[in-house]
Amino acid sequence: MLPSENEAQRLKNSLRNCTVRYFKDNGHTILLEDGINLLSIIKATSKYRRSKRHDYVMDFLPPSKSEFKKTTKDNR
Repeated sequence: MLPSENEAQRLKNSLRNCTVRYFKDNGHTILLEDGINLLSIIKATSKYRRSKRHDYVMDFLPPSKSEFKKTTKDNR
């Protein structure tokens, strides 16, 4: 379960290096909703790293099969 907008802002002010993202038309239980892929969200924010420093080449994660299928289907 994810916090409300007010709670998200409070957490952002309390946590270092915190980024708040808002998703249109989704509620508190966004991770249980269809069409939401947490891995895709993490990859899109560039927060996933394999080392201490951000390296665009080493940290690159190729799209999963489902991401690839969704993207190719949406762009036909």
